[in-house]
Amino acid sequence: MGQFMIMPKLDMSMEEGKLLKWMCKEGDRIEKGDPVFEVETGKVNLEVEAIVEGSILKIYRNEGEVVDVNDPIAFIGQEGEEIPPLDNNAENEVHKEEPKDIEENRINEEASSNQYDLCVIGAGPGGYVATIRAAQLGAKVVVVEKEKLGGTCLNWGCIPTKALVYHADVWNKIKNAENYGFSTKDSSFDWGKIISRKDKAVSTLVDGVNKLFIKNKIKLIKGTAEILDKNKIRINTGAKEDIISTKNIIIATGTESSTVNIPTQGNVKLKDVKEILDLQSLPKKLCIIGGGVIGVEIASIFSTFGVEVSIVEMMPKLIPMMDNEVIDVLKQEFKGKGINIYTETTVEKIVENNKAYRIDLSNGKTIDSDEILVAIGRKPNNELFKNINIRTDKKGYIEVDNKLKTNIENIYAIGDITNKLQLAHVASHQGIVAVENMFGEEKEMKYDIVPNCIFTDPEIASVGITEEEAKNRKLPYKAFKFPFMALGKAVASDDTRGFIKIIADERWGEIIGAHIIGPDAAHLIAEVVAVMELEGTVYELADTIHAHPTLSEGIMEASAGILDKVIHI
Repeated sequence: MGQFMIMPKLDMSMEEGKLLKWMCKEGDRIEKGDPVFEVETGKVNLEVEAIVEGSILKIYRNEGEVVDVNDPIAFIGQEGEEIPPLDNNAENEVHKEEPKDIEENRINEEASSNQYDLCVIGAGPGGYVATIRAAQLGAKVVVVEKEKLGGTCLNWGCIPTKALVYHADVWNKIKNAENYGFSTKDSSFDWGKIISRKDKAVSTLVDGVNKLFIKNKIKLIKGTAEILDKNKIRINTGAKEDIISTKNIIIATGTESSTVNIPTQGNVKLKDVKEILDLQSLPKKLCIIGGGVIGVEIASIFSTFGVEVSIVEMMPKLIPMMDNEVIDVLKQEFKGKGINIYTETTVEKIVENNKAYRIDLSNGKTIDSDEILVAIGRKPNNELFKNINIRTDKKGYIEVDNKLKTNIENIYAIGDITNKLQLAHVASHQGIVAVENMFGEEKEMKYDIVPNCIFTDPEIASVGITEEEAKNRKLPYKAFKFPFMALGKAVASDDTRGFIKIIADERWGEIIGAHIIGPDAAHLIAEVVAVMELEGTVYELADTIHAHPTLSEGIMEASAGILDKVIHI
């Protein structure tokens, strides 16, 4: 018996779709999985595949028409079969495709009865990439996520902070526009709208991951997972519990914000980065406990919008593992913005008074603040594998080899839970490496050439080792620092802060490190990363013709400086 082909619901908010293009015509024979038509949902264009085989007996809708979700657009059946008219009762006869809702909170019969090739626990930047790669390789995959697709990075980290960084940059340009001949009298900003746009950017990308799951036929289960043994996982969706079987497991559960144990008096409410990013109004004063990556990014954003920011860091400098000269520039810029920095300092006590706080420091000083952000680091989410003898370090992170294998043969771990480098792009690459090893390809992770980007103002990026590390290792090295103020593009753009530093082995010019603070640092570092990956040297960088005027000329000049051939300083 034939079936209607309907306009599918491709995302949670979709109510209608525009039929862009038919990829077949009446009379064509199609197989299950063949692309039939292309639809525009308002967010993305997608090809819709046939869910049954047969012949296209009737096309009811023309290209360009807007069709409501679940309305018939074609009829698929066998040659000679009677073609039903498209009337008011037709919708009742439509073959209803299973809803593909990212908030679906149940396990269907297929999930509980069938064997999976792979179960991925956690759908952050490591887990969802691993899931998609496994599906591309033909695996039957299920992924379990207790919160939102994209994990911490997409929902409460990388993406929302970068959205706010962009808004801060726009506001900074508006505030200084008169320097460039523009009048901006009575300019202002609406923090509520800024937060709304941040949320929209996040939801758009979460929806994009969901569409990739649909495209790759990946089963998503919303719930918590507990590994019972190397092939069995108990899943709790809130509505029910079930057990699934799988040949392989990837643990991608990530980390959560660490807490602090500080004496308090009154109703003290410390906030983590999730809560700070969702503030619906700006505080007048903000104290940040922790001067690492999260702390300095939040400080940079909020200070740009007029918040009086204080950073308390127990180590001798901000972002302790970063190049000393880079941090010297950052510290100088932060002080110019009015950010108070207290290094080698701890919080001794917090006293609440009428919803504001007095913060007593170990150096004898006090800070007044309306909000307090705790950004002292992360701790592993490791509850789900308590039943199995998986090897962890003293802090609870999973130990893996360079193929991302744990001590249990068919169980892999990726992302922050491995504590290799807690970076989203490292987690994603680990996901690909783990899956390709799992299904027959020999791959290994390398962690010596990984870019690290910090989106403060000015921007910071690095790769390889610092000059301090080179000295401590007693390596024969040479470093050269080229200032942005010597670049025509930087001068023309009126942003000459910072420098580009290249560190190379002085024996043969091998690049062992690069550190940038200044405009577009996160983009510029990619050139150095690529050359290092290809085992290039400063000779190649110095001899490569760079477009003028560009900021990337600084890479060329810094490399030439190591060879005593620098031109513009």
